[in-house]
Amino acid sequence: MTSRPRPNWSTIGGNVLKDAARRARRAKVVPLHEELRATDGDPHERAVAGEAEGRLLAGLGRLSRMQREVFLLRAQQGLAYEEIAAALGTSPGAARVHYHHAVKRLKEYLA
Repeated sequence: MTSRPRPNWSTIGGNVLKDAARRARRAKVVPLHEELRATDGDPHERAVAGEAEGRLLAGLGRLSRMQREVFLLRAQQGLAYEEIAAALGTSPGAARVHYHHAVKRLKEYLA
């Protein structure tokens, strides 16, 4: 009688979390320009919002890929560091560090 291979539950669980994070990111992401343009304010408000959007997008473009992904998963999706780590194949501590550096760089750029 041959023994059946046992599944690696931690790998399966990690893959399930990664898939869930990808689905959540695709399902909930609303482009920044749509959120900012949703204001029915005066033209000046829309101009200021458009400028802020442009600066934020430019700032995001200056981040490393990992910093940008961690920042967006945390800020837009509200994922916990453990979920982010599972989705991106890193540790929760590294996810915290990437988020911290992303916020610091964005603050410096937007100041």
